Amino acid sequence: MDVNLKCPYCGAPIDASFYFCPNCGKKLRIKPEETSVIRQIGVYLLSFFLPPLGLWPAYRYLRQKDGKSKTIGWIAVILTIVSLILAVWLLQGLSNYLNQSINSQLNLY
Repeated sequence: MDVNLKCPYCGAPIDASFYFCPNCGKKLRIKPEETSVIRQIGVYLLSFFLPPLGLWPAYRYLRQKDGKSKTIGWIAVILTIVSLILAVWLLQGLSNYLNQSINSQLNLY
């Protein structure tokens, strides 16, 4: 442990690799997000099939400093937007179809 580093909150000695202060428990730095292929697939599926929920992991990845995490975050944002546009388009088509069907039924009487 490097004795020159101290917690900015309580002054306790800390190591450069610590994410939290062992004395006061305050967050010292952001823990990097996992970038494995399985994790990426999960984030992408969440972003596409449950679009609003995909923005939370996208935000967490965009906050990271490395380029791979930022790329994962941007892909998640793009998939979320594409999914929302597709859902709106499909709902509009369904609405138009139902409207035409109801109008044709009403015109029969």
